[in-house]
Amino acid sequence: MADRKLLFICEGLQDEPDFLKHMMLKVFPDISYKIYSYRTTIHTLASRLKNEYPDFDDGYHDIRLILRDNERDQDLRDILSGSFSDIILAFDFEPHHDHPDFDTVRRMLAYFCDSTDMGKLYINYPMMQSYKHLKCLPDPDYINRKAFPRGYKELVGIESCMTDLQKYNYEIFIQIAIHNLIKIYNILRNLRLIPDSESYYKMDWVELFDRELGIYWNTDMVDVINTLCFFPVDYNPADFFERIRRHQ
Repeated sequence: MADRKLLFICEGLQDEPDFLKHMMLKVFPDISYKIYSYRTTIHTLASRLKNEYPDFDDGYHDIRLILRDNERDQDLRDILSGSFSDIILAFDFEPHHDHPDFDTVRRMLAYFCDSTDMGKLYINYPMMQSYKHLKCLPDPDYINRKAFPRGYKELVGIESCMTDLQKYNYEIFIQIAIHNLIKIYNILRNLRLIPDSESYYKMDWVELFDRELGIYWNTDMVDVINTLCFFPVDYNPADFFERIRRHQ
């Protein structure tokens, strides 16, 4: 696995890069990677794809080249010009955006589903800070936790027991993934348990998006979920589920 080289395409300049750098240090210290910050929201990207590349999901478009077309910083253009084995996109759900484009975001989720091919999109609900929205560890109430997207960062700052990312180790990253696995499995299949590898592969991220959108339309809230924490699961699923089996 050490010969794989990753490209992370993320929304922000700080929150996602900080999380990714520390996660890679603790979980995959020998893996080479680069981070490209898009510096705006998934809805802005979705709008651009729809208007400039209406057939972006036809299998012939490279997200790196699309982003590079509008990138003026030469160092960032060089990152997008590199060769990578995996492409990972990480963005916030951000339903309160001034001009949301949920239909195109849904298309993006359906298309960007394989990091070793066209790339894989991870959407965090309501935003990246959901990875630390745990009031204790383990947190039995996380499975029911909902939040309003507006003011979410401030809420997490008040409620989180894990605000210092530098204190996260391998075990904490795995526990965060497990909390979110159980929650999503409960949302999609009404089962409060850790799915096995076969059940995990069958999880439908578009269905999760639709459910979150439905909750938001009805309540202005969303289920708190972090999906970027699943990258260690997707990167080496056999190892992850074997560890879960041994230590469940």
